[in-house]
Amino acid sequence: MNKQYDMIAIGTGSGGLSAVERASEYGKKFLVIEANLKAGL
Repeated sequence: MNKQYDMIAIGTGSGGLSAVERASEYGKKFLVIEANLKAGL
């Protein structure tokens, strides 16, 4: 398993989710780290 990412988002607030959405549009690999069970809290 390749563990190299173009971007790592810490948290799934509006900024983190917007950033990974844009990264996916450009075909980038990303990792999202969230402390809560539900995103955006």
